[in-house]
Amino acid sequence: MTKRNEPSGLGQFLSGIEGLINLVKEVTEQGVIAQTGEIRNLPKGARGMYGFSIKTIAGGLSQANSESGFKVRSFAAVSEAREPLVDIFDEKDRVLVVVEIPGVAAENISVEIRENILKLRARDGDRTYIKDVVLPPGVKCESLATAYRNGILEISIDKG
Repeated sequence: MTKRNEPSGLGQFLSGIEGLINLVKEVTEQGVIAQTGEIRNLPKGARGMYGFSIKTIAGGLSQANSESGFKVRSFAAVSEAREPLVDIFDEKDRVLVVVEIPGVAAENISVEIRENILKLRARDGDRTYIKDVVLPPGVKCESLATAYRNGILEISIDKG
């Protein structure tokens, strides 16, 4: 079995730059490039695939599409949701989740648990916060209790 000599360090970086330059040259010449492949160096037993295509359109603008179901569309309105800072404390008898969501009124905060995932949604004016937190096994979802003061949300969930 022959082992392929792959560059490392600076050689790997320069090889990546060379590949990018070749892709730009290809899309300029052909008007389209498409690539799919397998993501390497994942943990044992994990597999990942990627795919994308880039086409030039009128005026030299590019339109990109991912083949994994995610579509990038030109001129789409993007609403920005922020991911709040979260600390999770797995204590002996409960799980305490502390979330920083400044500037949001308490009545605009939604907290629920679905399938062992804590779902947090908060919105006030132009601020939107979204965060999903995977809870450790053994929590009692029905014991969820919240307290909110000065932009800090504390969520307490008892363990079973």
